[in-house]
Amino acid sequence: MPDYLYAVASALLWAISAPIINSGIRNPSCGDARTQVLAGLMTSMSAGVCVLGGIVLWLDETVVFSTDLMLAGVFTFPLATGVYYFSGVAFSGRIDIASLFSKVKPLFSFALAALALHEPVSRGSMGSVSLIALGTLLLLIGSGLRKIDFGGVLLGLSTAALWALGEFFMATGVRTTHPVAANLSALMTGALLFVPFAIAPLRRVASSPRGLASLTPFLFHGIISFGIAYSLFFFSIERIGLGHSVLINAFWPVLGILITSVLRRLRGQPISLPAIVVIAAGILLAGSLLQAFALIASS
Repeated sequence: MPDYLYAVASALLWAISAPIINSGIRNPSCGDARTQVLAGLMTSMSAGVCVLGGIVLWLDETVVFSTDLMLAGVFTFPLATGVYYFSGVAFSGRIDIASLFSKVKPLFSFALAALALHEPVSRGSMGSVSLIALGTLLLLIGSGLRKIDFGGVLLGLSTAALWALGEFFMATGVRTTHPVAANLSALMTGALLFVPFAIAPLRRVASSPRGLASLTPFLFHGIISFGIAYSLFFFSIERIGLGHSVLINAFWPVLGILITSVLRRLRGQPISLPAIVVIAAGILLAGSLLQAFALIASS
């Protein structure tokens, strides 16, 4: 297939995963969203390990465990993804709103690149950071006006910061191994370290009325996002470069909101999306696109 379709497919899969996770966190089987999220996180990571393991075997690549990759796994998966799930709970089961904060990530990545890696600051980067800062400010204002949950905003910002840290360590650790194999070693590290925290929640969910079947959305998220979408995104970077891949993927959080809103309308439910969130989403998208164009121009 055309090389750009790898990035398109990964963006679509990440957008589709939002309403899937919504169904997993909105009605916890055991009556406790925190327990459901912890059990679901273990389910997602386990499913991702299985799918990525199969892909790595097919690629015949060697899995390497380095300090950087293990740190990438801790920050990206149990921490960032866990906080991402909890932010969806804070937004009343709207993980699609929480996904907007993935667009805030360049703020933290920019700071890490400039301060830790001493990378030069371009005009494009400054423009992108300015737009993303404005979009973030609007989300904070929205929480002050009680249009959206303030706790959800803080969790969303924490998610973006943790994702940025994970990417920082992944960028340094991936230099010595295939990116998909690197992703597997990172995910395996995160999953293994999280096991002690997941045993009690899994037992509680298993003994609930719907049992482990209630974790099915998390199972699909692990397969779709960790296993398939991440792999397609890495293949896209390899085929068409980081800038073009980021440009295509910049749309997925907004697309996730659109898909979720359409599904809610089809079910006869109110879309209930505050105008300030829509405006912030547009500004964050513009900042991400500017960043992607700057990457393409510099390549």
